[in-house]
Amino acid sequence: AAGGVSTKAFNLAFWPTYVIIDRAGIVRGAGLNPRHLEDAVKLLLAEPAPQGAAAAAGNGPPSEWFYAGDRRPAALRALEGKPMPKLSAVQWLGAPLKPVDTNDRVVVLHFFASGNGPSMKQAASLAALEREMGPQGVVVVGVSTADADWDPLKRIVADGKLPSRLFRDAPIEGGKPATAGGASAAAFGVRYVPCTIVVDRAGVVRAAGVRVDRVRAIAGKLLAENIKSAAAGTHE
Repeated sequence: AAGGVSTKAFNLAFWPTYVIIDRAGIVRGAGLNPRHLEDAVKLLLAEPAPQGAAAAAGNGPPSEWFYAGDRRPAALRALEGKPMPKLSAVQWLGAPLKPVDTNDRVVVLHFFASGNGPSMKQAASLAALEREMGPQGVVVVGVSTADADWDPLKRIVADGKLPSRLFRDAPIEGGKPATAGGASAAAFGVRYVPCTIVVDRAGVVRAAGVRVDRVRAIAGKLLAENIKSAAAGTHE
């Protein structure tokens, strides 16, 4: 069967498909084995009601899902609801990101520095997320600082501890050496690394400066959205 609007919104490729959604409206599992469906429901019902559930399901993730909460930089807050800025890459590891690669997909951008411990730990977590959610339509891209030492990053990617697709940011023309980023970081309002940004299937920035441990939940919700509604700024 060709399916319909809901089939497309959930990226269904086979029938029957079981999708489980928690009390905050977040997709927590897709393609579940029906034998384990009851157990999965019981696990979610046993969870405490999440704080900010209404915010997560409506106007965006709650403040506690972001590093620094309500005090995160204004430039990151201002980015949300706008089209994803242009990326400026000097050198790629993995296939360069093309427009067709982001079409109808959730994009997770992780700005990091190779010498920064938290950066690398978060990048490893997102590499694991890429392996888990890539087949569902999530694209993870690492953005290294412009001054990154490239050869060690190649080895780390080969070990599976960085996203398989990453690039070195372009230096800012006429600016100081971009030890905290580069041209792409400046376009996204990133002043400090690590910083993770999530873009919906319509190419709109939906979460900037988000906690890495919340990316899975946000990506799941965005995968389940009606893409036309997302593009219009209403979240169904």
